[in-house]
Amino acid sequence: MGKLFYRFGYSNPNGDTKTRLHQSRDGTAFNELADALYGHGYRYGTFIHNYANHCLPAQEFAFLNGGDIVACTTRPPMDDFYDEIQEAGKKDWRIIRRSNDDLEKAIFQELRVYFTHVSRNSTILSPLAQKLLSPQFADHASITYHTRGKATIGRLETSRAGRPVSLKAPNDFNSMGFFLHLPRIGVYPCGMVVSFSMGGYENLLWNRIVRLKYDKWLKQPTFACALLNLRAEPTEPLTPKLADDAPVKILIEHAI
Repeated sequence: MGKLFYRFGYSNPNGDTKTRLHQSRDGTAFNELADALYGHGYRYGTFIHNYANHCLPAQEFAFLNGGDIVACTTRPPMDDFYDEIQEAGKKDWRIIRRSNDDLEKAIFQELRVYFTHVSRNSTILSPLAQKLLSPQFADHASITYHTRGKATIGRLETSRAGRPVSLKAPNDFNSMGFFLHLPRIGVYPCGMVVSFSMGGYENLLWNRIVRLKYDKWLKQPTFACALLNLRAEPTEPLTPKLADDAPVKILIEHAI
Protein backbone atom coordinates (compact mmCIF):
# COMPACT_ATOMS: atom_id res chain seq x y z
CA MET A 1 0.00 0.00 0.00
CA GLY A 2 2.97 2.34 0.37
CA LYS A 3 3.43 4.84 3.17
CA LEU A 4 0.30 6.14 4.86
CA PHE A 5 -0.55 9.13 7.01
CA TYR A 6 -3.09 9.02 9.82
CA ARG A 7 -4.89 11.95 11.32
CA PHE A 8 -4.37 11.95 15.10
CA GLY A 9 -7.32 14.02 16.33
CA TYR A 10 -9.11 15.10 19.48
CA SER A 11 -12.77 15.46 20.38
CA ASN A 12 -14.70 18.67 19.93
CA PRO A 13 -15.87 20.19 23.22
CA ASN A 14 -19.41 18.95 23.73
CA GLY A 15 -20.27 19.33 27.38
CA ASP A 16 -21.01 16.08 29.14
CA THR A 17 -22.60 14.27 26.19
CA LYS A 18 -21.05 11.20 24.65
CA THR A 19 -18.53 12.02 21.92
CA ARG A 20 -19.10 10.42 18.54
CA LEU A 21 -16.53 9.35 15.96
CA HIS A 22 -17.09 12.30 13.61
CA GLN A 23 -16.90 15.00 16.30
CA SER A 24 -13.30 16.17 16.18
CA ARG A 25 -11.28 19.38 16.29
CA ASP A 26 -9.21 21.15 13.66
CA GLY A 27 -10.29 19.26 10.56
CA THR A 28 -9.73 22.28 8.31
CA ALA A 29 -6.19 22.70 9.65
CA PHE A 30 -5.53 19.03 8.95
CA ASN A 31 -6.75 19.46 5.36
CA GLU A 32 -3.99 21.99 4.76
CA LEU A 33 -1.28 19.69 6.09
CA ALA A 34 -2.76 16.66 4.32
CA ASP A 35 -2.27 18.31 0.93
CA ALA A 36 1.44 18.67 1.67
CA LEU A 37 1.68 15.03 2.77
CA TYR A 38 0.04 13.89 -0.47
CA GLY A 39 2.67 15.91 -2.29
CA HIS A 40 5.40 13.90 -0.57
CA GLY A 41 4.00 10.57 -1.68
CA TYR A 42 1.87 9.63 1.33
CA ARG A 43 -1.62 8.18 1.05
CA TYR A 44 -4.33 8.77 3.60
CA GLY A 45 -4.79 5.93 6.06
CA THR A 46 -7.65 7.04 8.28
CA PHE A 47 -8.61 8.98 11.40
CA ILE A 48 -7.40 8.02 14.88
CA HIS A 49 -9.84 9.57 17.37
CA ASN A 50 -8.39 10.29 20.81
CA TYR A 51 -11.54 10.04 22.90
CA ALA A 52 -11.17 11.47 26.40
CA ASN A 53 -9.46 9.03 28.76
CA HIS A 54 -9.69 6.19 26.24
CA CYS A 55 -6.60 4.50 27.76
CA LEU A 56 -6.03 2.07 24.89
CA PRO A 57 -2.98 -0.23 25.04
CA ALA A 58 -0.23 -0.37 22.43
CA GLN A 59 -1.68 -3.39 20.61
CA GLU A 60 -4.65 -1.29 19.46
CA PHE A 61 -2.21 0.59 17.22
CA ALA A 62 -0.59 -2.45 15.64
CA PHE A 63 -1.81 -1.27 12.20
CA LEU A 64 0.91 1.43 12.17
CA ASN A 65 3.87 0.45 10.00
CA GLY A 66 7.36 1.70 9.31
CA GLY A 67 7.26 4.66 6.91
CA ASP A 68 3.80 5.72 8.06
CA ILE A 69 3.17 9.12 9.65
CA VAL A 70 0.83 10.00 12.53
CA ALA A 71 -0.11 13.64 11.93
CA CYS A 72 -1.64 15.96 14.53
CA THR A 73 -2.79 19.52 13.83
CA THR A 74 -4.29 20.14 17.26
CA ARG A 75 -2.35 21.68 20.13
CA PRO A 76 -1.19 18.63 22.10
CA PRO A 77 -2.85 18.70 25.55
CA MET A 78 0.32 17.84 27.41
CA ASP A 79 -0.49 20.07 30.37
CA ASP A 80 -4.25 20.63 30.17
CA PHE A 81 -5.68 19.84 33.60
CA TYR A 82 -9.34 19.07 32.91
CA ASP A 83 -9.97 17.33 36.23
CA GLU A 84 -8.74 20.33 38.21
CA ILE A 85 -11.04 22.65 36.23
CA GLN A 86 -14.00 20.37 36.92
CA GLU A 87 -13.21 20.10 40.62
CA ALA A 88 -13.17 23.89 40.82
CA GLY A 89 -16.69 23.95 39.39
CA LYS A 90 -15.60 25.57 36.13
CA LYS A 91 -16.02 24.64 32.49
CA ASP A 92 -13.55 25.68 29.84
CA TRP A 93 -14.05 24.52 26.24
CA ARG A 94 -10.45 25.46 25.49
CA ILE A 95 -9.27 22.53 27.59
CA ILE A 96 -8.52 19.43 25.50
CA ARG A 97 -8.99 16.13 27.30
CA ARG A 98 -6.15 13.65 26.95
CA SER A 99 -6.90 10.13 25.76
CA ASN A 100 -4.18 8.64 28.00
CA ASP A 101 -3.67 5.87 25.46
CA ASP A 102 -0.28 4.33 24.79
CA LEU A 103 0.31 6.11 21.47
CA GLU A 104 -0.52 9.53 22.92
CA LYS A 105 1.87 8.92 25.81
CA ALA A 106 4.63 7.96 23.37
CA ILE A 107 4.01 11.12 21.31
CA PHE A 108 4.03 13.32 24.42
CA GLN A 109 7.31 11.76 25.52
CA GLU A 110 8.87 12.81 22.21
CA LEU A 111 7.42 16.32 22.54
CA ARG A 112 8.90 16.66 26.05
CA VAL A 113 12.34 16.73 24.45
CA TYR A 114 11.43 20.16 23.05
CA PHE A 115 8.71 21.44 25.39
CA THR A 116 8.65 21.69 29.18
CA HIS A 117 5.02 22.88 29.09
CA VAL A 118 2.23 23.13 26.52
CA SER A 119 -1.28 24.28 27.47
CA ARG A 120 -3.79 26.76 26.09
CA ASN A 121 -2.35 29.38 28.42
CA SER A 122 1.35 29.01 27.75
CA THR A 123 4.27 27.28 26.09
CA ILE A 124 7.70 26.76 27.62
CA LEU A 125 10.54 25.38 25.55
CA SER A 126 12.76 22.71 27.09
CA PRO A 127 16.37 23.53 28.00
CA LEU A 128 17.49 21.74 24.82
CA ALA A 129 15.14 23.79 22.63
CA GLN A 130 16.07 27.02 24.38
CA LYS A 131 19.68 26.47 23.31
CA LEU A 132 18.47 26.49 19.69
CA LEU A 133 17.17 30.05 20.04
CA SER A 134 19.48 32.84 18.97
CA PRO A 135 20.33 35.32 21.77
CA GLN A 136 18.09 37.85 20.02
CA PHE A 137 15.04 35.68 20.71
CA ALA A 138 15.99 34.11 24.04
CA ASP A 139 13.04 35.88 25.69
CA HIS A 140 10.61 33.81 23.57
CA ALA A 141 11.34 30.57 25.41
CA SER A 142 8.35 31.06 27.72
CA ILE A 143 5.17 32.69 26.38
CA THR A 144 1.69 33.26 27.80
CA TYR A 145 -1.29 33.70 25.48
CA HIS A 146 -4.59 35.55 25.52
CA THR A 147 -7.46 33.18 26.22
CA ARG A 148 -10.53 35.34 25.66
CA GLY A 149 -11.65 35.26 22.05
CA LYS A 150 -8.16 34.96 20.60
CA ALA A 151 -4.97 33.02 21.10
CA THR A 152 -2.40 35.70 20.44
CA ILE A 153 0.73 36.37 22.47
CA GLY A 154 0.04 38.07 25.77
CA ARG A 155 3.42 38.28 27.48
CA LEU A 156 6.94 36.91 27.27
CA GLU A 157 8.04 35.42 30.58
CA THR A 158 11.77 35.66 31.17
CA SER A 159 14.29 36.62 33.85
CA ARG A 160 16.77 39.37 34.52
CA ALA A 161 19.61 38.78 36.96
CA GLY A 162 17.84 35.66 38.16
CA ARG A 163 14.54 37.44 38.82
CA PRO A 164 11.31 36.72 36.85
CA VAL A 165 10.26 39.47 34.44
CA SER A 166 7.23 39.80 32.13
CA LEU A 167 7.76 41.54 28.81
CA LYS A 168 5.18 42.90 26.40
CA ALA A 169 4.32 40.95 23.27
CA PRO A 170 6.39 41.78 20.17
CA ASN A 171 5.10 44.81 18.29
CA ASP A 172 5.27 43.25 14.83
CA PHE A 173 4.17 39.67 15.57
CA ASN A 174 1.13 38.40 17.44
CA SER A 175 1.16 34.59 17.27
CA MET A 176 3.38 31.51 17.41
CA GLY A 177 3.56 28.36 15.31
CA PHE A 178 5.28 25.10 16.29
CA PHE A 179 6.26 22.08 14.19
CA LEU A 180 7.90 18.73 14.98
CA HIS A 181 8.59 15.91 12.51
CA LEU A 182 10.23 12.74 13.84
CA PRO A 183 10.99 9.54 11.92
CA ARG A 184 9.91 7.30 14.79
CA ILE A 185 7.70 7.48 17.91
CA GLY A 186 9.42 5.58 20.70
CA VAL A 187 8.83 1.84 20.20
CA TYR A 188 6.33 2.46 17.38
CA PRO A 189 7.72 1.91 13.86
CA CYS A 190 5.99 4.99 12.38
CA GLY A 191 6.95 8.65 12.42
CA MET A 192 5.01 11.69 13.57
CA VAL A 193 4.23 15.25 12.54
CA VAL A 194 2.78 17.65 15.12
CA SER A 195 2.01 21.11 13.77
CA PHE A 196 0.08 23.59 15.88
CA SER A 197 -0.62 27.11 17.01
CA MET A 198 -2.59 28.04 20.13
CA GLY A 199 -6.17 28.66 18.98
CA GLY A 200 -8.37 27.23 16.24
CA TYR A 201 -8.08 30.25 13.93
CA GLU A 202 -4.32 30.65 14.41
CA ASN A 203 -3.86 26.90 14.03
CA LEU A 204 -5.63 26.82 10.67
CA LEU A 205 -3.58 29.70 9.30
CA TRP A 206 -0.30 28.25 10.62
CA ASN A 207 -0.89 24.89 8.94
CA ARG A 208 -1.68 26.64 5.67
CA ILE A 209 1.61 28.54 6.03
CA VAL A 210 3.46 25.26 6.63
CA ARG A 211 1.82 23.71 3.57
CA LEU A 212 2.65 26.62 1.24
CA LYS A 213 6.04 27.77 2.53
CA TYR A 214 7.67 25.10 4.67
CA ASP A 215 6.60 21.72 3.32
CA LYS A 216 10.33 20.89 3.12
CA TRP A 217 9.99 20.07 6.84
CA LEU A 218 8.04 16.98 5.77
CA LYS A 219 11.09 15.70 3.85
CA GLN A 220 13.55 16.12 6.71
CA PRO A 221 12.81 15.43 10.40
CA THR A 222 12.73 18.93 11.87
CA PHE A 223 11.86 20.92 14.95
CA ALA A 224 10.77 24.47 14.16
CA CYS A 225 8.99 27.40 15.75
CA ALA A 226 8.04 30.74 14.28
CA LEU A 227 6.64 34.13 15.09
CA LEU A 228 3.57 34.96 13.01
CA ASN A 229 1.81 38.22 12.24
CA LEU A 230 -1.75 37.11 11.50
CA ARG A 231 -4.55 39.44 10.58
CA ALA A 232 -7.36 39.79 13.07
CA GLU A 233 -10.10 37.36 12.13
CA PRO A 234 -12.61 39.15 9.90
CA THR A 235 -16.32 38.40 9.97
CA GLU A 236 -17.04 35.17 8.09
CA PRO A 237 -13.92 35.01 5.89
CA LEU A 238 -14.54 32.83 2.84
CA THR A 239 -11.19 31.00 2.85
CA PRO A 240 -7.97 30.88 4.92
CA LYS A 241 -6.05 32.48 2.04
CA LEU A 242 -5.67 35.55 4.24
CA ALA A 243 -2.67 33.67 5.73
CA ASP A 244 -0.82 33.71 2.42
CA ASP A 245 0.79 37.13 2.90
CA ALA A 246 1.25 36.89 6.68
CA PRO A 247 4.79 37.82 7.81
CA VAL A 248 6.68 34.90 9.36
CA LYS A 249 9.92 34.96 11.33
CA ILE A 250 11.52 31.56 11.91
CA LEU A 251 13.02 31.38 15.41
CA ILE A 252 14.18 27.76 15.25
CA GLU A 253 14.66 25.48 12.25
CA HIS A 254 16.55 22.49 13.55
CA ALA A 255 17.20 19.40 11.44
CA ILE A 256 16.97 16.23 13.52
